[in-house]
Amino acid sequence: MSVAKITKDEAKKLGQEFLCKNIEIEHCPSPPHGLYGFDANKEYLFTFRLFGHVSIGSSEYIAVSIATGAVRYVGHHGE
Repeated sequence: MSVAKITKDEAKKLGQEFLCKNIEIEHCPSPPHGLYGFDANKEYLFTFRLFGHVSIGSSEYIAVSIATGAVRYVGHHGE
């Protein structure tokens, strides 16, 4: 009896689905002091974290264009 195996592409897709279910995203109504390259008049700012782990120190940010919906990684900010 042989066991069915998945391909690397199928495994990657499963990994992406797993991560999507475990990312928490929170809107930041005002950017933290010293966050460069972000325009609150043109983008929405969000923090994100994996698996609900609250960390002390820096946070990671993404920005979403109000005009186009394009999403970009802003980076880390904080301690």
